[in-house]
Amino acid sequence: MLYITIYTFQLPHKANIAKSLLESRGIEVFLMDELTVQSHNFLSNAVGGVKLQVPENDVTNALNIMYECGYEKHQLPENHNKFLAKLETISPKNILLAVIAFSIILGTIIVILVDQ
Repeated sequence: MLYITIYTFQLPHKANIAKSLLESRGIEVFLMDELTVQSHNFLSNAVGGVKLQVPENDVTNALNIMYECGYEKHQLPENHNKFLAKLETISPKNILLAVIAFSIILGTIIVILVDQ
């Protein structure tokens, strides 16, 4: 199941309030990066805050509920999270191979520059 980020929060407790609101209306919610921000608050900006995510088929309903309850109205771009969905389909083996190839190329460039 594909989850879509519909809101981001700087502080985990605010994300949990919104999560409780949506869950009370029967919408499944996932908070991405919640524990990272709880452990190290200074990382909130670095990771993009706590991301409130809902299943793709509940996005419109969740946004309407949040707007009705006083949250700022959001307009998701037409291709929301399509890039992230495609990234999830890449196998870990292919990611590892890409990282190794990048490391070899970067290492070669460094060696060439150091030798000059």
